[in-house]
Amino acid sequence: MRRKLLKSQLRVRNIKSLSEKTIKFYHATGLDNINYSTYKKREDAYLNDIRKDIIASKYKFVRYKEKLIVKSRHAFPRCISIPTLKDKLTHKIILETLKEYYPSKARTQLPQECIKEIREELGKGKYTFFIKLDLSNFYGNLNHELLEGQLKMVVKDKLLLRLILSAIKTPTFPEQKQETIGIPQGLSISNILAHIYMQDFDSLTIEEDFFMIRYVDDILILCHQGDQELIYNKLRSFLENNLKLVLNSKKEMRSALVDDSFDYLGYELGLTKGNKPLVSVKKKNMEKIEKRIINLITKYKYQSSEGWKNFSTDAFIFELNIIITGAIAKKIDEQSDTHKRYGWIFFYSQINQLDRLYHLDNFISKQVKNLNIPTNDKKKIKKFSKAYREVRYNLANTNYIFRPDNLSADDKKEILRYYNIPIVKLRTDTDVEKFFRKIVYKKIKENEIDILQGIS
Repeated sequence: MRRKLLKSQLRVRNIKSLSEKTIKFYHATGLDNINYSTYKKREDAYLNDIRKDIIASKYKFVRYKEKLIVKSRHAFPRCISIPTLKDKLTHKIILETLKEYYPSKARTQLPQECIKEIREELGKGKYTFFIKLDLSNFYGNLNHELLEGQLKMVVKDKLLLRLILSAIKTPTFPEQKQETIGIPQGLSISNILAHIYMQDFDSLTIEEDFFMIRYVDDILILCHQGDQELIYNKLRSFLENNLKLVLNSKKEMRSALVDDSFDYLGYELGLTKGNKPLVSVKKKNMEKIEKRIINLITKYKYQSSEGWKNFSTDAFIFELNIIITGAIAKKIDEQSDTHKRYGWIFFYSQINQLDRLYHLDNFISKQVKNLNIPTNDKKKIKKFSKAYREVRYNLANTNYIFRPDNLSADDKKEILRYYNIPIVKLRTDTDVEKFFRKIVYKKIKENEIDILQGIS
């Protein structure tokens, strides 16, 4: 049955549906510079070529376009590989097929889900020591031969195996030669292939007396102090000898839980003197959210400056509330089949040091105190502390969190009115959706990217 999985994904109706979900709202263009409008005109030909070439085992990927993301002045830029729209759809076909073979690897655990596991483990009071490890150039060091060996144990479809290997060997411009090691970052198949590669490592704790969790290249171990050297050596040996991966010694940390707190996935973690879990916000990330709020207030203060003339009080409060409460939506990410949660309060929903929330509420109150905003409008500004309570204890029923999917076209028009979009440009529901996606969805996603960049 599994030999037919790839060909099942290539059925006309299925591939057409994947194209609609994957390409429609994807704005990046690959090395061929073909955008969605051009792609749409040639869609039927593209879909036919994909089906024909995959089945004939002669599909060729175009070199990926390079996009460098700079995290800070002190760090090397991260290289993201951007495929053409046609290749992006082919990656999606591979991904959906791999999910059938590896259902447990179908989605990457969210950072806050990892933190929840750690918080629960800390609460048991079983372990006294922690080890924090980091893998050097994780995606860039994944070995093709080892990955192929892992895949062959489950995947017997030679067409699929060839397609996967072709995808990861395709170079990123300006490179020309096929890659012999590493998986390009930014492809829809990158995460699931990395999970498959690391599956033996992730299962090492099954019969051992320690807790381990991994988020991409960040590894955390909770253990007994007397076992820490043995565990460290065992894990390092497995990573280096079995997986050909190298630990980044500069980012390693080992200590007793009550002596030191530590940062992991944007959180500050540890044990209090009373051996209770300490789960808070990393100091640097508190500074980042404060800076984002200050930038928004500065933009509002100078709204009469060139380029900011349409930034009204309503728009300011709306954007500030999005920062505070985040959003729940399905339509923001067209590839999502379920409602997703966006924003700072969702990311930090596992904290138990609530003073951070009250600090942010007071911080905002002081910052907006002297703004020229009517008192009744100031009362519309929401609070981090209440948003946290709603997320933790009343999420299914709350109206406090922004839910754009529930808005009617008229509701969306009202929000777009904050930005003085001319009514003549909002004649149809399609026009409204276009501007709403361009303005509102974009802001939600920008906030999310900013949060995720503060993980490590």
